[in-house]
Amino acid sequence: GGVDKYYKSLKGTWIYSAKSNAWRNAALGSSMPYMKYVEVAKLNHTHLLLFGGSYAHSSKTHPKDDYRNTTWVYDYNVDAWAPLDVAVSPPGRKDHCIVPTDRGLFLFGGNDGKRNAEHMNDAWLFSGNGWQQVQQQNSSEPWPSRRSSMSMASNGTHVMLFGGRGDGMVLDDTWVFTVVTSSWNQISAGNVGESIEKGRMNFFGSNFFRMGGFRNTQYNNAFEKLVGNEWQAMNIGPEPSGIKKHAMARIDDSVVIIGGVKSGGTDLNNLVWKYSR
Repeated sequence: GGVDKYYKSLKGTWIYSAKSNAWRNAALGSSMPYMKYVEVAKLNHTHLLLFGGSYAHSSKTHPKDDYRNTTWVYDYNVDAWAPLDVAVSPPGRKDHCIVPTDRGLFLFGGNDGKRNAEHMNDAWLFSGNGWQQVQQQNSSEPWPSRRSSMSMASNGTHVMLFGGRGDGMVLDDTWVFTVVTSSWNQISAGNVGESIEKGRMNFFGSNFFRMGGFRNTQYNNAFEKLVGNEWQAMNIGPEPSGIKKHAMARIDDSVVIIGGVKSGGTDLNNLVWKYSR
């Protein structure tokens, strides 16, 4: 999916093999969801899950601000997507995050896609074949504010969340969700003030890393690692110049970055970057 430099929606599903260092265009035919502004996460070794977004082309039955709450699953064994029938589902949205945890896929935040977007701060877990909402137990329990376009990643037992866009502001806070207790806590990052939206985060080795995004009017090109309670910029030599809305994934003991909007807001990044320790 995604869009090209003319903001025309793309329909392809591409699969990357680290072993052969090659991409293949999966010939999925009519099974492919023609959607935009979706989030995709790894469900297990053979399946991916897709949620949210809107149809790529609007119509009377599917207006452009009709953000869907359909759950799609890709099955590698048959090379096909299929909508999943679920009893309960998160509301439709865009600019949300989904990450895998030891208890299933964890979804947080997003917005309703309207002109004056209403941001969300609900949390959901997907396990088995269904969604279950993670409830805030009481009003005094720590909980991140409403937001979308944040960075989020998981190491299985914990989910790390940073920044994003809230109601009228870009946020700079860092939160950790403990999976076993279904509870949030804010951590006091040592460099508060780095308000960033539309960046990406991943976990590999023993650290959380974040890359890119938009800070005020500037594109962020720092590759940063969470050390203790502080995000620290890493000096790694050649790296992607400022980008936002890119994809970032862990493959074995490396992080791969592809796509995104480059600084200036018109050109798209068509390079694939790989960081290995």
